[in-house]
Formats: sequence, structure tokens, C-alpha cells
Amino acid sequence: MLSGYAQAKRSREALELFREMRDVGVRPDEVTMVSVISACTSLGDLETGFEVHRYIDENGFGWMVSLGNALIDMYAKCGCMDLAWQVFNNMERKSLITWNSMISACANHGNAEDAFRVFTLMLNSGIRPDGVTFLALLTAYTHKGWVDDGYGLFESMQRDYGVEAGVEHYGCMVDMLGRAGRLEEAYKLITSMPMPCNDVVWGALLAACRIYGDVEMGERVLKKLIELKPDEGGYYILLRDIYVAAGRRAEAIELRRAMDVNGAKKTLGCSWVGA
Repeated sequence: MLSGYAQAKRSREALELFREMRDVGVRPDEVTMVSVISACTSLGDLETGFEVHRYIDENGFGWMVSLGNALIDMYAKCGCMDLAWQVFNNMERKSLITWNSMISACANHGNAEDAFRVFTLMLNSGIRPDGVTFLALLTAYTHKGWVDDGYGLFESMQRDYGVEAGVEHYGCMVDMLGRAGRLEEAYKLITSMPMPCNDVVWGALLAACRIYGDVEMGERVLKKLIELKPDEGGYYILLRDIYVAAGRRAEAIELRRAMDVNGAKKTLGCSWVGA
């Protein structure tokens, strides 16, 4: 039940069930604690997270690698990188997931230097990287704008480690090139992909076209997006904004009409504010 609640994003109910479980004297195990940490992570509930961490240490769970991995993820996603590092450094055993969790934590906090340092330590410890490792590193490089280093890493993952690039890795490279204004390179990379490209990757390039005001590229990209997601109005809006910024209001109005004719709707934005 705990695991079910956590996986269904009903995190508050998972934590309530954990408290009830303890009240009736049922001792939790490793699976229980991973689910509880996942619930804390989902809620961003650091106070309960600290309580759970103490419970783990006081009840002999501290040596379990899966719990260390979950704690690293929780602390990183809650913005407590110092505590994520503390858990990582205190772990006597580290699995591939442990290393990937720490690299991802560094990447998501924009610290490419630390991400690459952990990657180097991982290789020195004899752990071979996988696709998740390289996705995290490419994300870190994207945030830093390290395009040439990113290219080198992208080529190295296949050449030196035998890790085939997936759509997500190509998406990172497109995002990286787009942010750097290298739109034509990003377009050529997409068209050279050995697998079908999805709308998320094309959408990243369209967003870059908006940043750099590239009307011609934006038009090319929207054609591809309409083939994939004809009813997604957000992409029309992006190109319309490019037209408006370029002073081409007639095209912007016409694009809005085309959006209505095709029945495309923009997904409404929303935000969640936890109590």
C-alpha cells in the first residue's frame, strides 16, 4: 500500500500510512523506507525527510545502498546539496545508481565541474557508465554552455563506452546547440538522428528560434511539429511570438487563424503550492 501510494503520487497518504504502521508496531523494511523517502521527495517535505533519515540511522538501515541513493535524490531535489554530498561521501558501498544520482544532482544544480569530478571518480572506481550517466553529464554541460565539450562527450559515449545515444541524448545536444545560437547545427543533428525525432526535441529547437528571432528556421521547425502534434497550440504560439518580435504582424495573425482552423489548443499552465 505504501509503495502504491508513493507511485501514484499520493504522497501524503503514504506518509500517514507509514505513521500508522509504526503506531501498530509493524517494523518497516528497506522497501518501506525507499517508498517513504520517495513520498518526502515528491512533497519537498524536508522536515519529515530529516525524521526519516534519523529513523534509518537509528534502526540499522544506514548501510543499505538503495536508501542512500534515495536520500541523495531527496536532498538534492529539496535543494540541500551539502546533505546530499554528506550522504554520498558516507556511503561505504556505491552502486551505479549512487554515482548517477550524485552526477544528476550536480547537473540539476548547474554544477558541471562537480558532475565531471564525480564522473572521473566513478571511472577510477571501476564502475562503467550507462546512458543515464551521460544524460546527466550532457545536462550539466548544457547548463554551462560547454558546447564543444558536450560534442566530445557525445561522441565519446558511443566510441569509448559503447553506450548508444537515445532520443534524450540527442535532445540534450539540440538544446545545448540551440541555447548557444547554433541553430543550423542543431537542425542538421536532428535530421541525422538514426531514430525518429519526437516533438520534444523539435520543440527545444523552436524555443531556441524564439530566443534568437530566427523566423526562417522557426517556420521549418513548425512544419515538422505540425506533422507530429497538429493539435498542440503551444508550438504555434512560439512561432507567432517570433513573428511579432520580427515585426511581421500579418503572419502572426494568419498563424493564429491557422491554429484555430486546425483545432490546436495551448495547454494551460498551472502551478502547485504545497501547504
